[in-house]
Amino acid sequence: MDKLQQHELLKKKSYAFQLLRRRHISTRVDTILVTLVWSVIFFFFGFRVFDKEDLLASVSFILSIAVNGVFVLCNFWSVNWNEFCAYAQLADDQIEKCTHVRVNVDNRKQNTIKRFIVPLIVRSVILENQAVNKAN
Repeated sequence: MDKLQQHELLKKKSYAFQLLRRRHISTRVDTILVTLVWSVIFFFFGFRVFDKEDLLASVSFILSIAVNGVFVLCNFWSVNWNEFCAYAQLADDQIEKCTHVRVNVDNRKQNTIKRFIVPLIVRSVILENQAVNKAN
């Protein structure tokens, strides 16, 4: 092994970054899935889903609420699912379009990998000639 490989093995933590762009609410995967589930239920049952006498429609209504709850909890608990639903990956040269950054922290000492999605903070400075300079 050369010295660079030995140095990499001795490092306790490594970081990986991925540029992300937040999707519009209408193009998010979870929004589309919830809309699809509700559309199918409404197509088959219409306003009968609110009728307590129609058992199948009521159970479908309750299951659709449960599916929506599972999507919300998955977005909260899983960074991978949240990225899949709410963000689009960008190439490294598209930092102008970037709104968030995904950070993977690989802790070799504890043998854990932590994932985070953090917002990209952009500061703007107005120059003398009224031009806007975006500095990070």
